[in-house]
Amino acid sequence: NAPTNDQNLVEILLRGNSQEFKHIRHTYYTLYHQDLLEVVSTTQKCKLLLRAICLRMREPQERDAEILRNSIYGGSINFNILIEIVCTRPSSELHCIKLAYGNRYHSDIEQDVALKTTGGFKEVFMHGIHNSMPIWLS
Repeated sequence: NAPTNDQNLVEILLRGNSQEFKHIRHTYYTLYHQDLLEVVSTTQKCKLLLRAICLRMREPQERDAEILRNSIYGGSINFNILIEIVCTRPSSELHCIKLAYGNRYHSDIEQDVALKTTGGFKEVFMHGIHNSMPIWLS
C-alpha cells in the first residue's frame, strides 16, 4: 500500500499550482500541526522526485535558501549554485533569501559562506550577497 500512497502523493504534487500547494500545506498544518514539506523531506530523503516536488512546493526564497544551504554543507561546496543564485536574483530577492535562510537554519548565510570559502570567490560572493537590500531601501 505504501507504493500506492507514494504514487498518489506524487501525482497530486506534480499537478498542483502554487496556490494549491499553499492550501495543501496550510490544511496539513491545521490538521497535524506540522509542516508537510518537513514531514515529506525527512521521511523520503532517498527519493529524488519527491525532493524535487518539495522544492517546487516551497516559496521561491525558501527554495533558494535550501538550495544554498545544501550547496554549502552538502559535502564539497558547490560554487556553481552559489554563483547562479547570487548573480541571477535581484537584490530584493536576495534579501528575502537571506531572511528565509536565517529563519530556517538559525544561521547567517554570509557567515556560513565566509567559513567555507576563500580567495576571490569569497570576495565576489560576499559583495553580491552583502549588497542585497530590501526593495523599500533600493
